[in-house]
Amino acid sequence: MNIYYPSKKDSWIAVIIWGVIGIMLADGIFGLQWGVFMVPDPISNPLFKLLFLLAVPALLLWIWFGTGYYIDSESLKVHYGPYKKQIRLEEIEKVVPNRDPFLAPALSADRLEIHYGPGKFIKVSPKHKEEFLQRLRKNIKK
Repeated sequence: MNIYYPSKKDSWIAVIIWGVIGIMLADGIFGLQWGVFMVPDPISNPLFKLLFLLAVPALLLWIWFGTGYYIDSESLKVHYGPYKKQIRLEEIEKVVPNRDPFLAPALSADRLEIHYGPGKFIKVSPKHKEEFLQRLRKNIKK
């Protein structure tokens, strides 16, 4: 059975993501002037600017709404917007709590660091951490 665990979402990450989306959309709608920039001509092209102003918010929305973790009988699947990673449960060596705020497929600093090979690890932040750990333990023992 494939069970989905959404990512826990910290308010400070929400402020960053939604702030960037808001600023970019405001710039696209109101044509904000951010000062004098010396940019190459193709970048100042309105079509390029429109694509950029649509692509970045779309990517951030994909990350915000598409970050989660699937556990089935054989693997842990990590989804972080366009990023997808699959780890076989038999490869998992240990899971330890972690609170670093650095880049990871997680929307919270309240994370679990999953070690799954020599020098390999991934950090996740399931909303229901204890339930996630119980399911992981149960499926690893099978």
